[in-house]
Amino acid sequence: MSKLSKFAAKLSELLKQDSLFFASDLTNQDGLLVLTEDEAGREKKTVKLSDVPASAHIIFDLQGRFTRTAGDSDFGKRCDYVIIDAHNSRVLLIELKLGTKSSGERQQVVSQLKGGRVVID
Repeated sequence: MSKLSKFAAKLSELLKQDSLFFASDLTNQDGLLVLTEDEAGREKKTVKLSDVPASAHIIFDLQGRFTRTAGDSDFGKRCDYVIIDAHNSRVLLIELKLGTKSSGERQQVVSQLKGGRVVID
């Protein structure tokens, strides 16, 4: 078993069942992996990814699963999704945004991706 496979298995022990999926669980009839962000009062955002192995682990809602750091530093923020493809030794961090594309929001995305990276590291 590869290190990434062991990591995915250990992480699945830490996460609640409603936060961990296989790519096959979220694939539509066209074979595309569909990830969404939906917040009350805002337009739903969706991203569709192709060529994601059915066995890849999809982790959703890192924000609620790990302790925030003091002062809401970059490492207290988390991205929306992490895709772990142990077969191809790849990890993909995804952040979907519902708001405008201001420079402050871009910095927030960077912070959320950095926080996701910290969890993976």
